[in-house]
Amino acid sequence: MVLPATGADSRLTVGLGTFGQTVGAAVTARCTSDAGRPRPQGPPPMFVRLGALPDLDLLERTGFNGGPSPELPSVLRTSAPPAEPGADGTGHGDSDTVVRRCAAAGTAAVRGLDALSSPLQGKWWNELDTLRDQPQVRHALTKLPECLDHRHNLRVNSEDDFFALVDSRLADHADDDAALVREDRKLAVAYADCMRPVEAVREPLREKLRERFVAENSRAIASLRSKLGPAVRELEKRHGVRISFPAL
Repeated sequence: MVLPATGADSRLTVGLGTFGQTVGAAVTARCTSDAGRPRPQGPPPMFVRLGALPDLDLLERTGFNGGPSPELPSVLRTSAPPAEPGADGTGHGDSDTVVRRCAAAGTAAVRGLDALSSPLQGKWWNELDTLRDQPQVRHALTKLPECLDHRHNLRVNSEDDFFALVDSRLADHADDDAALVREDRKLAVAYADCMRPVEAVREPLREKLRERFVAENSRAIASLRSKLGPAVRELEKRHGVRISFPAL
């Protein structure tokens, strides 16, 4: 969950991150509701994929933007109550202060959970970054543009160019939901197809690197294993939020 090495592993990592988002959002929503203020506007908690560790099977099935969303707690599915009139008679009063206070409460609710996993996971991300300079990884990535061109008629010079193309094409269909989904899935299928040889090289390297990392950080990992599960269960119980994970 904290030290992913494969695309399938990353579903657990994404679920843990989304769990923290959802707890924070639930605390913020209850706080503003108790204060008689509208819930702050913004996107709901959602699964955010790890770009540096692509889950190709899930991408191929759901696209870049069409993946599943976690089940939201009831406090986030219901409408917030109307704001009570404030001192200025506008219905807002000190609503900005309330929103800031409630947002801070949401952040504070998951600070302990973040503190458990973030130091070790941050070290792991730094380790994964070193793989980019491995000759076999660089060589595999040089084959990506050729595959995208010959097999999917997508002319790009690099992985970064491909994602720039994705952004451009999806923006062109922003006003047509059906066309947006079709284009998103088409591009995701092409990416998954042409990245499989790259991941076939990278995944064994990541797994070998993780074996070494676990051995070198055994004490910190043992401490995390003893604390993370109870911390998740306590937050689930206290805030009515269940941890969940993307699934095929």
